[in-house]
Amino acid sequence: MNKLFYIAFMLLLLASCSLTPQEKIIGKWTGTDHQGQTASFIFYKDKKAEMIQGEYSTKGDAITWEIDDTKNPMYLDLIATKVSEVRRLPLIFRFISDIKIELRMGDDMSVRAKAFSDTDKVNQIILMKQ
Repeated sequence: MNKLFYIAFMLLLLASCSLTPQEKIIGKWTGTDHQGQTASFIFYKDKKAEMIQGEYSTKGDAITWEIDDTKNPMYLDLIATKVSEVRRLPLIFRFISDIKIELRMGDDMSVRAKAFSDTDKVNQIILMKQ
């Protein structure tokens, strides 16, 4: 009986380790920026996204997300679509753990950052999965 339990446990453990970044990012992530303001990002399975900061929310806006996990660091794009305009916020991100990610945007919001910084906390944030 103990062997069967051990095998089942190991299979579950292996299955949880094999999630793709696209699967792992699903959910609500919250963090505090360098100015002490709390923000949340919600990534939905249908590729929609929402951002909440204080009274501001993008709920109802046409925002989607895309991940390119072939890049190092990985790319995360937030795409806002209006009737005749598409705006893309290019980010880099990494999983620090299964419940912690780090996002970084470029100094110019239209240009993707190349790498994470140990000193510049203005353009990057750590988020915890809720």
